[in-house]
Amino acid sequence: MVSRVIIKFVLYTIAASLFTTGFLSVIFDVPLTFALAGSAIFAMLSFIIASKMFMVPLEKFAIVSHELEHGDYKARVSWGSDDEIGDLSRIFDRAIARLERVERERLQLDHAKTEFMSITSHELRSPMTPMKAQLEMLLAGYFGKLGAKQKESLELVLRNTNRLDRIILDLLEISRIEAARLRFNFERTSIAKVVQAVADEMHGFMPGKKVKLEVHVQKIPEIQADAARVSQVLRNLVNNAIKFSKKGGKVIVSARAEKNEIVFSVQDFGAGIGKQSQLRIFEPFFQEQSVFSRSFGGTGLGLAICRGIVEAQNGRIWFESEQGKGTAFHFTLPLTPVTELKPINILFSKKSGIESTLKGIFVEHLGPMGGGEFEALRKKGETDYVHIHMLLKELEQKGVIDNLARNTMDMEVLAAFGVGKKEGEPAPDKPT
Repeated sequence: MVSRVIIKFVLYTIAASLFTTGFLSVIFDVPLTFALAGSAIFAMLSFIIASKMFMVPLEKFAIVSHELEHGDYKARVSWGSDDEIGDLSRIFDRAIARLERVERERLQLDHAKTEFMSITSHELRSPMTPMKAQLEMLLAGYFGKLGAKQKESLELVLRNTNRLDRIILDLLEISRIEAARLRFNFERTSIAKVVQAVADEMHGFMPGKKVKLEVHVQKIPEIQADAARVSQVLRNLVNNAIKFSKKGGKVIVSARAEKNEIVFSVQDFGAGIGKQSQLRIFEPFFQEQSVFSRSFGGTGLGLAICRGIVEAQNGRIWFESEQGKGTAFHFTLPLTPVTELKPINILFSKKSGIESTLKGIFVEHLGPMGGGEFEALRKKGETDYVHIHMLLKELEQKGVIDNLARNTMDMEVLAAFGVGKKEGEPAPDKPT
C-alpha cells in the first residue's frame, strides 16, 4: 500500500516541475534545456517547501507529546488532513481524550478515598475516647478492686486501644495531608530552641538503652515557621534513631542554614537500613524487617507522615544509610513558609512502585537492553542503590554509556530512592 502522504508529496513536486517547464518554454520562449534546468531548481525549492510543510504536523505531535508528558491532558494535535498524518492525529487525539477521562476518574477516586479515610477515622475515634476513659477508670479501681488476672487483661486491652488510637490519629493526619488541609501555625520561631526542646523531650525515651543525644545547631536567624510541625518531624526521626541505636550508642541532631532553607539532620550509628528496605522506607505501613522493628512495633506511618509534612512546605526529605553502620535522615525547611498547600499522595504514592520507576529509568536511557539489565538485577535481588551504581559504572567502562549518561542515570536513581546527593557532586561508591 502506497502512502497517501508520499503520493501527495510526489504529485506536488511533479506538478510544480511540469508547470515551471511549460511556463518558461511556452510563455517566455525559453529553450527547452534552460527550461528543464529552471524546472529542476524550482522542483528543489518546492521539495524543501513541501518538506517543511510536512514537518509542521510532526512538530505539533512533538509539542503535544511534551505537554502530555507533563500532565496536560487538554492538549490536542487536531490535524485535519485526509492522509496518514491526519489519521494518526485523530487516533492520537482520541487516545489523549481517553487518558484524560482515566485521569479524571483517578482524581475522583483519590478524592473519594481521602474523604472516606477522613470520615472513617473521625467516626472510629469518637467512641475511642470514652472507651479509653472507662478502661482507665476500671484499672484505677473506680468500680471496685480488681484481681491480678483482671488487671492484666484490662492492661492488655488498654495497650491495644492506645495503639489503635495512634493508628487512627495517623490516618487522620494522612487524610489532612492528602486533602491539603494540614494545619500550619506560622510564627516567629527560634530553630535552635525547637531542636533543643525535642532533644530534651526525647532524652528520657527508652532510658534502658542509655543512648546519648548530641545537639549541633549553627547560628540560624529566627524565621516564620510552625514549631509544632518541625518538632513532630524531628521527634519521629529521633524516636526511630534511638530505637535502632545500640545500647549506649549516640544520636546526633543538627540544623544549619543553607541558601534559602534550613537543613535538619538526625544521625544514628545503629542497625542501618537493609538494601532492599531502602526501596520502600517512605512507604506507608512499611517497616524494616529486623529484630529491632519486631521488638518495638509501630504503625509504619511515621516516615510517610514526615514526608507529607515536609513536602507540604516544599521541603525535601531523604536519607543515607549503610546496614550495620547507621542511618542519617535529612529534611529541609524553606526560610519563607508556604501558605498555599497542595495535595500530596501518600497512601498510593509513586514511591510504592519504585522498582517500576527504576526500570523506567533504564529503559528510557538504554532502550530494551536497559529493561533486560534491570530484570537481571531484580532476579539476583540486587536492586539497591549500591548494585545499580556499580552496574552503571560497569556499563560506562564497557562503552555502553558515556560519563554524562551515567551521571544523569545515577542522579535519577538517587531521586527514585530518596537518597540525598547534591547536584554536581560525584556519585558515591556506596551510601555513607
